[in-house]
Amino acid sequence: ASKRGTWVMLKNCHLCTEWLQDTFMKRLQGLGSSHPNFRLFITSEISPKLPTSLLRLSDVVIAEAPSGIKASLHRFVSNIPKDRFGNQMRNRLYLVLGWVHAVVQERLRYVPTGWSQGYEFTEADAIH
Repeated sequence: ASKRGTWVMLKNCHLCTEWLQDTFMKRLQGLGSSHPNFRLFITSEISPKLPTSLLRLSDVVIAEAPSGIKASLHRFVSNIPKDRFGNQMRNRLYLVLGWVHAVVQERLRYVPTGWSQGYEFTEADAIH
C-alpha cells in the first residue's frame, strides 16, 4: 500500500499495543520513502499503553460523544422530528425508550466487567 499510494485502516489498535510497539513501529520506520498518496489510519480507544512514538508521528483526532445519561437522552430526543411529539402516550414511550437506551449506552463503558455482548441500537432507531 505504501508503494501504490493506497489507504490502509487498522481498527481497534488498543487491543494489540504490544504488537504496535514491537512489530508495527519497526515496520513503519523501515518503510523508507512511500508514495505521496499513501495514508495510514489507526483507530483506537484512549489507552495509556499506546506507544508514545506512534502518537508523536501521528495527527491525533479525538471524536467522542459527550458521556452520561443526560447527554445521551438529549441526543436521542433531538433526533426525533418535532411533529412526532403530538401524542402524549407516544411521548411517554419515547421517554422510556430514550431512558433505556441511555442507561444501556452508559453501561457499555463497563463491558469487561459487566456485559459481554454488543448492543446494536442507535438514536436512528427512534426515527423509524
